[in-house]
Amino acid sequence: MSMMSRQTFSKAKSKLIAAGLYRPARFLADHVLYPARSRDRRKRQNFYRQLIAPGDLCFDVGANIGDYTETLVSLGARVVAIEPQPACIDELRARFAGNDRVTVVPVALGATEGAAPLFLREWTGLASLHPDWEGRGHLSSVPVPISTIDRLIATYGRPKYIKIDVEGYELPVISGLHSKIELISFEYHLRKEDCAAKLRIIAYIKQFGELQIAILGDGAAAWTIPWTKPDDLFKVFPDRMPSTAHMGDIFCKYI
Repeated sequence: MSMMSRQTFSKAKSKLIAAGLYRPARFLADHVLYPARSRDRRKRQNFYRQLIAPGDLCFDVGANIGDYTETLVSLGARVVAIEPQPACIDELRARFAGNDRVTVVPVALGATEGAAPLFLREWTGLASLHPDWEGRGHLSSVPVPISTIDRLIATYGRPKYIKIDVEGYELPVISGLHSKIELISFEYHLRKEDCAAKLRIIAYIKQFGELQIAILGDGAAAWTIPWTKPDDLFKVFPDRMPSTAHMGDIFCKYI
């Protein structure tokens, strides 16, 4: 989709949200216009069913427009959806209006509380607190409040699962956590700098207990690398990863 098309699409969504028509329009788009969305949702449900049980509390950090929040809620979880982008916040609130198992928190997360510029790009999924994430530059920026995982835990309770997808800012987000969480996942890209940051995350959270680690390649329906010890994973990640897993998510759990 071109930049002009994205801008037009974004304006159309904003009008639907303002008119109170977002949810029926979303249903039409997901089930009629873009049926692949429904297939993707079912694939996410089937995967996460092995990890999430009804009643589990989950933090969706970098919730964007709520696809993962929707999946977790569909499995009976309670979700705190953390997202700093104004357009995405509006969409999250419209998408989950009246759902008492979803709480939208309009902040970014980092190592400490404060404020910072969020750098916006042509697609909301590429917004980041990094000004040149993956060398893309940015279109504009907006100031956003920064909170921490510790603060969210104090406010909403200790989650079973934290999903983090914040375009290269995962290490500062994890640095705002100072205790054990049963299950954490964070996005990786097979680039030298990003992989180094992900290895630092693993080293950081190892201080809280013995870990097992697995990798889910982007778009995969099953583990690309199933649960293993960190030392065994390091024999494969990042230098011997399959070409189909150039990006994806690293999952960490305590044993």
